[in-house]
Amino acid sequence: AAHRILTETRQFLREDGQLMLFDPARCQPSRSAGRATKVAWLCHMVDAGDLAALDPSFAAMPTAEREQFLAHWVSRAAPVVMSRIAVRSTLGHAVEFHPIMLPFTSRWVKEAIDARTLAPARALVQQGVDTAADLGCELVSLGQYTSMVTLNGTRLESRGLGVTTGNSYAIALALQAVRRACRERGLRTAEATLVVAGATGNIGRICAEILAGQFRKVILVGSARPGSLARLKALATTLPNAMVATDLSAAAKGDVVVSAMNAVNAPLEDGHLALGAVMCDLAVPASVRPDVIARRPDLLVIKGGIAALPFREDLQIAAFPRPAGQAYGCMAESMLLGFEGIRDRRFTGQLTPDHVARVARMADRHGFTLAAPKTTCVLGTDHCELLHA
Repeated sequence: AAHRILTETRQFLREDGQLMLFDPARCQPSRSAGRATKVAWLCHMVDAGDLAALDPSFAAMPTAEREQFLAHWVSRAAPVVMSRIAVRSTLGHAVEFHPIMLPFTSRWVKEAIDARTLAPARALVQQGVDTAADLGCELVSLGQYTSMVTLNGTRLESRGLGVTTGNSYAIALALQAVRRACRERGLRTAEATLVVAGATGNIGRICAEILAGQFRKVILVGSARPGSLARLKALATTLPNAMVATDLSAAAKGDVVVSAMNAVNAPLEDGHLALGAVMCDLAVPASVRPDVIARRPDLLVIKGGIAALPFREDLQIAAFPRPAGQAYGCMAESMLLGFEGIRDRRFTGQLTPDHVARVARMADRHGFTLAAPKTTCVLGTDHCELLHA
């Protein structure tokens, strides 16, 4: 199958030998786009199963063979321009949104991060930025692991584009989702314990900083690696009633659990979640598998970081089949900054609660809201979610 794919795509080979899988029919400007500001969102495959969404002929290939194919393909392929969609604001502004998929999976890039061999991944992210510039985009948002491998966007040549990690609006939406879930459960946060798993990351840290003062107790969960543990302890000293843990079993003490872990193996099991807990899962792939949720009807598991677009445009991104009218927070942030005319790098690097508040105000101005929470499925359909698990 790999040989057939490579043979049939020779017509798309660039002069430098890289594959440029670009479908002109799907990338024509929307009739309503006009002179809308162009923005881009960089993403990548969640896992090798996404190959079947991009090309159905891969559905019959065993997972191990897909992984082998991708391992050979990643050094030969260029960014894939997925679609081009006009998105509108309630104030009358519009952006032309360009999702650009990079040819690697979450597992591949996580292994690169763990091995500290980031150069190949960073080079691919840079290619994505270059592609956005060639498309005439004015701003690019770094989705999924593309932010991590570039140190929150600080290790990129911007090519004159504005750059954002997209994390500010993802955090704002997650906080809204947690507060709404607590209201629905009748949970008094002043009497409850908050657990933040992945607390040393950019997203987990800000969630902890903003939410900590609202809870009786805070448990920050991270890894036992010396650098990570030191950052965890330093964060704890800045928060009220905070303690640290390096074992996921500590999550079972939480009435509310926010997961911002960078893990590809869905590490949260039944025993990691307390009876009746509220969990906001910000990770893609998810931190908790659907079968865990099915066995635990006492849990309220919500997918944070999902925005509802005011005019319900369908973003048409294969392998990210969100319902029409919905976008991940990092996608939506590129749209909001495009509406606002922001063309710099102020939303990269170390974020602060102020970044989150500013983007939340932008969302209010332009009619973006928190989407209805999904309790079982991250990627749009239960079938797709089970395949990922």
